Amino acid sequence: MQTGEDTQGLRKIVDFTRLISLFILSIHFYLSCYPAFAEWGLTAEITDQMVENIAKTGLFNGIWKPKLAALLCLLISLIAVKGKKDEKIQLRPIVAYLLTGLLLYIVSNLCFFLKAEVTAVALCYIALTGSGYMLILTGGGQLSRLLKNKLHVEKRPLFTFDTENHRGDPDTELIIPEVKVPDFFATVRTDTEQVLGVVGNDYEVVQNVDAFDFFDSIVGGKDGILYETAGALGKNGAQIFITAKLPDYIRVGKDDLIENYLFLTTSHDGFSSITASFTPIRICCNNTLNAALSGVSNAVKIRHTASAHEKLKQAHRLLGISNMLTGELEDIFNHWAKTRITDKEVKKLVQMAMAPSKEVLEHVRSGKDEQLSTTFNNMVSSVMDYHFTSGTQQEATTKGTLFGAYNAVTGYFQNVRSYRNDESKLNSIMFGTGLQRSRTAFGLCEEFADHGSLALN
Repeated sequence: MQTGEDTQGLRKIVDFTRLISLFILSIHFYLSCYPAFAEWGLTAEITDQMVENIAKTGLFNGIWKPKLAALLCLLISLIAVKGKKDEKIQLRPIVAYLLTGLLLYIVSNLCFFLKAEVTAVALCYIALTGSGYMLILTGGGQLSRLLKNKLHVEKRPLFTFDTENHRGDPDTELIIPEVKVPDFFATVRTDTEQVLGVVGNDYEVVQNVDAFDFFDSIVGGKDGILYETAGALGKNGAQIFITAKLPDYIRVGKDDLIENYLFLTTSHDGFSSITASFTPIRICCNNTLNAALSGVSNAVKIRHTASAHEKLKQAHRLLGISNMLTGELEDIFNHWAKTRITDKEVKKLVQMAMAPSKEVLEHVRSGKDEQLSTTFNNMVSSVMDYHFTSGTQQEATTKGTLFGAYNAVTGYFQNVRSYRNDESKLNSIMFGTGLQRSRTAFGLCEEFADHGSLALN
């Protein structure tokens, strides 16, 4: 499972691994077809020296070693493949892509046995190997997406035991549930037959593949949406989430960039609605900046009812607010980046944002620090330590600014606080305490931007 913090790193690792694969293959082509490159005038002394030093690693000895290394890196990069979902993906063409690609990738070695000019041999070898590589890339990408969409859920009738079966001895008798429970059903994974939850008569299953359709509808006429991660939460994958990156950025100052994401979660256990939200993430520190603009919701919630599918198709209209939020947040964050705030004021703002109850908040407002618990004070100290020591808090946009104060709170939940596991972290940042405290901090920063230190009294 990938969280908001891992999203950036995973994408960079995948992209870098694929670049390594292409780099290895390119160096291999240059070395194995050097006479042809020389005849084409595509060699240079400095290039030869660089390639010669790289070849000393031993990775490029022979033909098979570099080709297998390039193929291995390609396969690793396909683990978290990106791209638009295609519900028409079928296993048979995927197998055809992969087998044909592997065949071309392997038999291309026979080109060196051809009795032809070196340029013709080189062209043949590069064309066959490159074609095989692209077919493997295409088939592997589709296979990865197919596996991610495997989970299918059904709503099935719920049964219980009658009196005779309930009182029977399971060791000597065949106990069968024969009494149907009215108006209640079980949601069941069809691949494992695991029960995910108990739901009512009006509950409508929304398959995971429909969540991808939802993202496809949002992108509309844009160049395309970039799927980042997908994962399962809860027991037996009862809840799933998907993140998708939008093409636009929020720019704060000269080069402090914030990427815009759509986050969707849906469950099959009957406990939560389908929720899609607009979620900005600051690139340099992966802070999830869940804002709460006055009068504007950054999320759409859809109940699991018969009309859920139709609402999903139209939800992109509601999430058109993402474009508006991008512009508004850019103005707000740039204003905060120019608004100065003292260290004492930052601490007061952090205390108010992190207050777990009205009683604690009142103690903070009235300056009764002696009434604050050690646990609360330690937590505030951790936020302040992050504010003063984190490199991303020392940028021109954050050091001594209101934008930095806001990032101190969000950064604490993203990069400092300890969680039981990744699932707990995701739940806190997107649904729980982390979300609530971040939104409280956002509201306090808005007040401070308008009224200065009076907002903290």
